[in-house]
Amino acid sequence: MNYLYLVSILISSFLIFSSVFWMFVFLEESNMNNKKHKNRKKSVAIVIPCIYEGKEIINTVEKALEINYKNKRIYLVLNKSSSKETVDSANYLKNKYNEINLIFAPFNGKSKVLNYSIKNFVKEEIILILDADTYVERNMLNIVIPYFDNKEVGAVVSSVKVDNYRDSLIAWAQKYEYDLSILARNASSKINSLIIAHGAGSAFRKDILEKINYFDENNITEDLEIGLRLNLKGYYVINDLKAISYTKVPTSLYGLFRQRRRWYTGFFINLFKYKNELNKNKDLKYVFLPFSIISSSISLFSSLLIFINIPQLINFINFVISNKQIFSFIITTEVLNYLSASFFSNVLVTISIILGFTSLIFMLYKANNGFNLENVFGLLFYVFIYNFIISFIWFYSLLFVLIKRKQSSW
Repeated sequence: MNYLYLVSILISSFLIFSSVFWMFVFLEESNMNNKKHKNRKKSVAIVIPCIYEGKEIINTVEKALEINYKNKRIYLVLNKSSSKETVDSANYLKNKYNEINLIFAPFNGKSKVLNYSIKNFVKEEIILILDADTYVERNMLNIVIPYFDNKEVGAVVSSVKVDNYRDSLIAWAQKYEYDLSILARNASSKINSLIIAHGAGSAFRKDILEKINYFDENNITEDLEIGLRLNLKGYYVINDLKAISYTKVPTSLYGLFRQRRRWYTGFFINLFKYKNELNKNKDLKYVFLPFSIISSSISLFSSLLIFINIPQLINFINFVISNKQIFSFIITTEVLNYLSASFFSNVLVTISIILGFTSLIFMLYKANNGFNLENVFGLLFYVFIYNFIISFIWFYSLLFVLIKRKQSSW
C-alpha cells in the first residue's frame, strides 16, 4: 500500500500544480490583443475542401456566406474522389451564388488539394480553412482578421464547439472535451505554445504559408504539423475565445477510435519529426509538451485514484468534522496518528479533486457562459468514463508510433 500512497501523492501534487498553473496562465492578459489593430479590410479566401459530404456542404457554404465580412470569397475544392452527390451540391451552389469559385483538383489528399488551390487560384491575403462539416459564427472574421496586422502572426484559430452533441452519448461526451479544450487552447496560445491550426476554422496569412512552403503533403495530421511548423519558424499561432466555430464529431465508439488514432499518431510522428528544432521555443519544449505528455499519461490513473481513495476520503472528512481542534493546530495523539503517509495522501487527493473539479467547472462556465445540471452529469461522465477511452487510444497510438519507429527510419 505504501507504493499506492506514493503514487497518490505524486499524481495529486501534479494535478494541484497544473490546475493552479494553467488557471493563472489563462487569467493572464494576452500580449496579442486584436483591439489594438484597426485594419479590418484585408481580403479573405474561405477555402472548403470537399470529398464525401454530399448535401452537407450546402449548409456549410450558406453559413459561410452569412459571415459578416464583405471582402471575402469562397472556394469550394473538389478532388479526384469527391462523390457524385458532393459534386452535384457544389455545382448547385456555384450556379446559385456569384461569390463562389469551384475548383477541381486532379488528385486526392487534403494537403495536396489545399496547396493546389492556394498556389493556383487564391489571390486573397488571408486564407480561412473550413472543413466541409464546419461553420463559424457571423462575426468570426471581424474578430480574427485584426490580429494579422501584426506581421508575426501566422495563424489565428477558432474556438471549436460540437454541433451534433445530441446525436449520441459519444458525441455528448465530446462536447465537454471540446468545451474544456477551448480554454486549454487559449492558455497555450498565451505562452506561444499552440501547435495546432485545425481545419474547423483556422485563418492563415497567405504570404507566410508561401514562405514556409505550404502544407506538408505527406503528413497524416497536416493541421497539427502546420501549427507546429509555424511556431518553430517564429510565427505566432493565436486563439481568440470569441471566434467560435461548430463542427460535427464521430457519433460511434469506432468512429471516435479511428479519428483519435490518426490525431494522436500524427501528434507523436510530428514530435519526433521536429524533436531537434524544439529548442527554438523554450515554452513549448519545457512547459507545454511536458504538461501535455504527463497529463495524458496520468489521466488513466487519476480517475482510478479517485475511486480507490473514496473510502479514505470519507474517513478523512469525518475525521475533520469530528476533530475541530485540527483547525486550531492542537496536536493530539489522534492527530499525530493521522499525520502519516495515508493521511498526507488523503489530504492531497482531497485538494486535487476539489481544485481539479473547480477548474473544470470554471472552464465549462467560461466556454458556455453558464453552468447547469446537465453539465454536472456531463463532466462526471467525461472524467470517469470518456477519459479512460481517450487515454487508451492515446497509449495505443504512442505504442504504434514507437513500434513503427523501431521497424523503420522515420
